[in-house]
Amino acid sequence: MYQEFYYVGSNNEQVGPLSIDQLGSVGLKPDTLVWTVGLENWKPAKDVEELKSLMSKAPPPFAQAVPLPTVSFSDTTSITTPVVIPEKFTDEYWEDQKSAWETKIYSLEDEIERLKEQIQDAGDKMRDCNDEIRNNLRPRLSEAKEQVAICKHNQDVVEGPLEGLSWRQKAKDWQRDVNDIIRAMEQKSREAEKWDKVKESSRQSVEKNRNDLKNAKTMLKEAEALLQKTPIQRMEKHYQILAGKNAIASTVDEFSELSEQFSEMEGYKDSGKLAYDALIKAKCKASGEDDFLNLAQLFRKIDGYGNTVELAKECENMALKIRYDMLVNAKSKASGEEDFLKLAKQFREMNGYENTGELAIECENNSQIIREKAYNEAVTELQQLNERIQQFGAKGKSSASEYEKLGNSYRTLSNRFDAFGKYKDATNLAELCKKNSEDYKQKKDKRNQKDGCIILIVIAVIVVLMILAKSC
Repeated sequence: MYQEFYYVGSNNEQVGPLSIDQLGSVGLKPDTLVWTVGLENWKPAKDVEELKSLMSKAPPPFAQAVPLPTVSFSDTTSITTPVVIPEKFTDEYWEDQKSAWETKIYSLEDEIERLKEQIQDAGDKMRDCNDEIRNNLRPRLSEAKEQVAICKHNQDVVEGPLEGLSWRQKAKDWQRDVNDIIRAMEQKSREAEKWDKVKESSRQSVEKNRNDLKNAKTMLKEAEALLQKTPIQRMEKHYQILAGKNAIASTVDEFSELSEQFSEMEGYKDSGKLAYDALIKAKCKASGEDDFLNLAQLFRKIDGYGNTVELAKECENMALKIRYDMLVNAKSKASGEEDFLKLAKQFREMNGYENTGELAIECENNSQIIREKAYNEAVTELQQLNERIQQFGAKGKSSASEYEKLGNSYRTLSNRFDAFGKYKDATNLAELCKKNSEDYKQKKDKRNQKDGCIILIVIAVIVVLMILAKSC
């Protein structure tokens, strides 16, 4: 029977699988560690019965040696079977990670320097604004106020009306300067406040970027340290970290994340079993619809391990039941037309689960009942409004405020009928109410104009009477 062997190369790498003849061509040494099916652990070649005959054979020239596939590995004492190395544990992956963190560090350092310059610039501009207020605008304001006071004083003490008028005009000019200076001071104060905010925001950004930079440097050191290890040593370290997290995990999210991470290491030690066990624990903790839907996806990802297909279906059913119960509860509390229409749509989206079809019909019927009731109420209000108008007609002319109230009432009803769309005669009633609203607006405007003319006439009469009284 053909037998395959693996052995540990001179650079501590795993080589194989190879046949016995191929092993003979590589110059196997007595103390070289080897492994094959049937061995519990790695053993020196001299202790493996099938290979003892190779110990005395010299290898052929290098050019004739058989090309050998290689896979990196770590401490040989911890390996019982060869493994497939996932991408995230390969040298290429961590070289990319190292490069990415180096780029991140350079970017953060440049950004910090840019923000420092921005802080300096904002501080300079803020000081310029404050200096402008303190050294220019404030003295000018004091002078302008003083000139206003002088002009007002001179206006009061001069004898001639023309001189008084001149000082009054000068006071107005200086007061205009006072107002302009105050506005300029307020503008400069706002600018100073704006630059102060820019300075503070930039300072906070510097602090955040420094923390990010510290974290990036830590991650870079970790990437460099991991590059010094072999892929299987990286897997072992990651495995131990996950095992520690698994010991203290307690929530659905924690167990779900652990399951995904263990699944990435499938084939290494008992990672597959731990991924499955973590999902079982997550299922026991799950309570919400989203929890069960996510777990169903995760169970299907590890399809073929245990009863994952059945567990995925069970999670999907639990999610449906939770959603069904939630919708039934919402239906018991619903009161509006839109609420019932939304629930009807959601029940139909459950594709016949339980009695969702009947519940959807019931919600649609409730929505129809609510719409009919609201429509009838609007029609009743329209009839009552028309009756009020007949009463106003019997009483005589109305005031502008009464016309305004009637117009507003018709406009409100027009909007309500518009909301019904093409339901029954809603469109025609909406147009009728809109027309009536516009008519009463015009009546209100005409009444206001007429009332205004009457007031002007009254005022004119009063003025004439006052003039006549004075002349007498």
